[in-house]
Amino acid sequence: MFRPLLLFLLLTTCAEFSYAQDKDNDLLVWEDLKAPDTLRLHALDALILKSIGRNADSAEVLSNMMIDFARKTGSKNYEGNGLLWLARVYNTQGRPMQSLDLLELCKKKALEAEDKQLLSETYNAFGIVYNSMSNYSLSIENYFKALKLNEELGKPFSIAKTYRNIGIGFVSINDLEKAEEYYLKGLEIVKREGLTDELPGYYNSLGGLNRQRGLADEAIGYF
Repeated sequence: MFRPLLLFLLLTTCAEFSYAQDKDNDLLVWEDLKAPDTLRLHALDALILKSIGRNADSAEVLSNMMIDFARKTGSKNYEGNGLLWLARVYNTQGRPMQSLDLLELCKKKALEAEDKQLLSETYNAFGIVYNSMSNYSLSIENYFKALKLNEELGKPFSIAKTYRNIGIGFVSINDLEKAEEYYLKGLEIVKREGLTDELPGYYNSLGGLNRQRGLADEAIGYF
């Protein structure tokens, strides 16, 4: 029953991307009723990733599909993933309270499934939503919860990403020294681990920080 709507949404979205063929492959896996449930959910997760931020309507439909299918198949992890995706969509649509409600459900699923990765991503999402609501203390508090879990998991990329979010949180309360401290911690990891795709974001953040301090020359050095 989802096929016509899903095809329409994906064709609309694919017109904007160079990786349309990959999206078609994920769709084929999702529609293969003989494929293992986990494989189909993984394909659906990939479809949401390719849609979110570019086509919110597609991402919302796909997220709800993931939640429904995960519930039918008893996958708490993927149900949590679907709730997390939907919460992100709602926040980008300017619906932060609905996003927070979904994140509470997501946190519950992550705890039930003992899924630290999902829990860390949920706390990070809490931080982003609270920041968008100008509740900076709760934002930073949740970023630190995410950081603790990421350190336990030993995932450099996630740790670096959380350091940058913490830095953004401190910028929001005008604690520029703390912001720089966490930006530099994250930058060190990014350089050490060769995460070159993350470098522009860090340089942009550090440049903006120095511009706020009135240090024009130092700011230019990062841009």
